[in-house]
Amino acid sequence: FTMPGTGVFLSRDGGASWRNVGLHDSWHIGEIAVHPEDPDTALVAVLGRFWSTNRNRGLYRTTDGGESWEHVLFIDERTGANDVVISAADPEVVYASTWENNPGVSGSASGVHRSADGGRTWTRLRGGLPEGEGTGRIGLAVSWTDPDKVYALVDNLNRDSNPAELYRTLDGG
Repeated sequence: FTMPGTGVFLSRDGGASWRNVGLHDSWHIGEIAVHPEDPDTALVAVLGRFWSTNRNRGLYRTTDGGESWEHVLFIDERTGANDVVISAADPEVVYASTWENNPGVSGSASGVHRSADGGRTWTRLRGGLPEGEGTGRIGLAVSWTDPDKVYALVDNLNRDSNPAELYRTLDGG
């Protein structure tokens, strides 16, 4: 169960105070990844308004602490970004997952994407991951020491039983 939010909040004093820094109509946010060396650079995985179409879905990037946002990954009005992970070993390498959840909980637009330029541009990875109408939410983890070693936990509803599947790549997908 999820509750809609009102955007991204930032604290510069260890959580004593907070201010809204944008993405006010994002509603559901799947993940926030902060650059390991630059706290003003972050990527936000926006799921958008569940069960309805909207253009706010996708991945957003800021390099100025939320003063401005760039919509860097947009699939369509039914598909949001669910997870985003910045490689600690090479922060230019970023992985994001998308989840098509309208009108159901899966769809062919669900997938894993990779950026080699800090989240500016993206390529969808297809080398062995499930695809099709039954592909659901995907969670990601990247190795702390190797930016090409990534794990993806896929809700593969194309299967009749045990839809959770774990995939690993050693070559960046």
